[in-house]
Amino acid sequence: MAISYIGNIPNAHIRDHQRKRLYEAEEECSFWNNITVLSINNIKHLVGSISEWAEIKPPTIILEGHIYVYATQDAIVLPYTGTQTLPFICHEMSHVINYNSTDADHHGRNFASTYLKVVRQFIGLKSYRELLGSFRKHKVKYRRRKIEIKIPKVMDMKNGRKAFNSVSIEDQSCKVCRILSNNDVAEIEKQIA
Repeated sequence: MAISYIGNIPNAHIRDHQRKRLYEAEEECSFWNNITVLSINNIKHLVGSISEWAEIKPPTIILEGHIYVYATQDAIVLPYTGTQTLPFICHEMSHVINYNSTDADHHGRNFASTYLKVVRQFIGLKSYRELLGSFRKHKVKYRRRKIEIKIPKVMDMKNGRKAFNSVSIEDQSCKVCRILSNNDVAEIEKQIA
């Protein structure tokens, strides 16, 4: 089997099983049509901002001398002007963040969830939702993010079971509903009281 990675990356033995699906999901997102090439200063600022947000050491930025676009734990390589754009940098910086974590998995669940967070933070909510929808369409697996909710209301469903209904603290348009077990009902009622 041929090597499908470049540079010194952790967990190189892990198979990159959903790379094709993830790339296909990206291609359908309109924010990938943003071909505004960033200046070197803007690239440095963006990489620095993402690194600070992710609480990692900023990687070395390499813009010349390579033929492939890639990232490692401590470097991001963007040799062509067409790759020096916001979407490309967010994708490659998601690799840098992923490779600096304990669960590095190339284009796996951990990368995909990191990538979603980076897109939400640095490109915007609309692009995040578009990418999330495309991930679902192409069956790209990702780690679900934990949502902090406002005080939930316990309600009775038609079948007699209990459920709680609430909204996300972060995004009021995000409704959260969960069917509860008897143990969950007692625990939630204690928290509400």
